[in-house]
Amino acid sequence: MECENGMAESVRGVAGVVTAIVSDGPAIVHSPSGTGADDPMENPSPVLGELTVVIGGRAVGTVRVAEQTPRKVTGQFVPSSALGPYRTTFEAAVDLASQFDATPTDEPCDYALFDRVMDAYARITDLGPTFAEIPSPIDEFAIGADWSVEVYLNAAPPYSPLNWGSD
Repeated sequence: MECENGMAESVRGVAGVVTAIVSDGPAIVHSPSGTGADDPMENPSPVLGELTVVIGGRAVGTVRVAEQTPRKVTGQFVPSSALGPYRTTFEAAVDLASQFDATPTDEPCDYALFDRVMDAYARITDLGPTFAEIPSPIDEFAIGADWSVEVYLNAAPPYSPLNWGSD
């Protein structure tokens, strides 16, 4: 769907909704050379595989990591049976993402639905999910219609180039 700001929005692969949040500019700009070579959003860290999602001290699933940068993880969420108490919160977000995806791209942006999707993401984030393997709080846990996720971290983990040379 096309929104009045000219940005085509889609929740397909989650990226559309999350991109809408940062559409006024990049989330991280760290490129003194101006080439983008230092930009962690363009140069992912080498850590891939699976990450364990923990809520309330319980492993509720894993993310099969497709891409990882110091502040962002994308991949496929695979719930475990421990997701039970939180399943309806996750499923509500998945259902809303599916509704948003079903809107033809040539129609005006449904901002009310967009806001409901963002609220559903906030409800997941309010549960306090973390990755067992990454010592950084999660700022946003966005999930798509196919259970794909984009997870934004609050601070760069220790292995990040953003922390190299710092105390």
